[in-house]
Amino acid sequence: MTSLQQHWSLPDHLLDLIVQNIDEKKDILAFSMVQQSWRQAALRKIYDRFVISVPPHLFEKRRCYLRSLENFFATARIGSYVAELVIKMKILQDEEEAPQPVLESSAASISSVRSMSFRPTSPKGLVQMLRSLRRNSSASNEDLAGVPATPNKSTVSSLNIYIAIYILSIINQCPYLRKLTLDFGKERFRMSLNSDYLFRTMLRNEIGASTIKDLTIVDLPKLYLPHDSMAEWIASLGELEAFTASKVPSNFFTPGFQQAMAKSAAPIKTMILRDITLWNNEDDLEPNLWFPPTLQSLRLENCSQLLSSYPILVTVASTCPELRELHLPVLQEKQSRFIKRSNTMNSGTKFPGSPPTRSNLEHGLYKILQRCQELQILDLAGNTGISDAVLMSIATHGDNLKQLHLDECRGVTGRNLEWRSSYHLEMMSMSGCHAIEPRFLASIRDFCPQAEIWA
Repeated sequence: MTSLQQHWSLPDHLLDLIVQNIDEKKDILAFSMVQQSWRQAALRKIYDRFVISVPPHLFEKRRCYLRSLENFFATARIGSYVAELVIKMKILQDEEEAPQPVLESSAASISSVRSMSFRPTSPKGLVQMLRSLRRNSSASNEDLAGVPATPNKSTVSSLNIYIAIYILSIINQCPYLRKLTLDFGKERFRMSLNSDYLFRTMLRNEIGASTIKDLTIVDLPKLYLPHDSMAEWIASLGELEAFTASKVPSNFFTPGFQQAMAKSAAPIKTMILRDITLWNNEDDLEPNLWFPPTLQSLRLENCSQLLSSYPILVTVASTCPELRELHLPVLQEKQSRFIKRSNTMNSGTKFPGSPPTRSNLEHGLYKILQRCQELQILDLAGNTGISDAVLMSIATHGDNLKQLHLDECRGVTGRNLEWRSSYHLEMMSMSGCHAIEPRFLASIRDFCPQAEIWA
């Protein structure tokens, strides 16, 4: 090593810290041209998060595009730099010009394919198609094991799984993959053959079982059923620590999925659910939400309809004793709709002198504060439907709370209440609570002089 190289040589962690603060591509390029170690740090910055997608003008030629991308991964060897991979699941839809095959198994391999002209346009039609597939074929995971990793002409002509094979090859070239995002984009309601083959192959080959620690599912359509292969693969992620689901239907957590996750016992500590929608708003069907017993941080964002209509938080209190952080924020644009729903649900007849009834949200918070003794952070910002019953629960059972967020909780007044718990309170935010009593705030300052109060 020359004296000049020694002069510019820095530890890898310091180079990573420097390059993380560079945003312009031309600056990153100049950074990479200093020497080899600087170039490696620049590549880690560029390819740390990689998105597998196809430009709209090339979507009809997505096989060629993905083949070129797979060759680029193989030749440039950039897979070792990828820590987060985002897959736009739209590219896995089956080709329109290709007929839907019915697989017929044999003892050795897949021998023949019969085309189906029937394409389901509804969940019922999809179920009929799958039953037809199972009735006319006994193809199983062992049969698909005979499909080679690199498709030959006979395989290509019989199976519509080109794209899944290319994506599998890309994933296999990312040995340090830690985070995976599946963005469905609500494009297709059914599990395509490409998607089904992708998940079953990853399950069979244990892809991501010991490396993926963070999984995100985005924009899963209501009718994307059945998804058994995807659920079984998720359950195989033995090192999964964080799970995020955004804009997915409540029926995603099927009983089969819950049983598989309970059997795998993945150490999930962080769970984020955003904009969870009801599977059927007309029927009285309770959502099958699932919460792991090892959960320490739970965030239910914009889920006020579910929390107020169903005893979900009671389930959390009974299954997650180690919960330390609970975030239930509601964004501003969601508040007006939530107010209308809560007024409709609470419009029942109240007799004079009858005690005030707690909503499912307030009762669930009471149970969590009572059973989850390690709870330290409680975020209720934007929940306009809660009342002083929540403050009473906090004042009674919130002994270990350190942070409390009640921003825009306009139903909270603190009238006739005094703060007599949570010696460890460090911060309390109540901006937008215009009806809060000054006497209540004074009792908090007297009891917790170290706490910062924003009101």
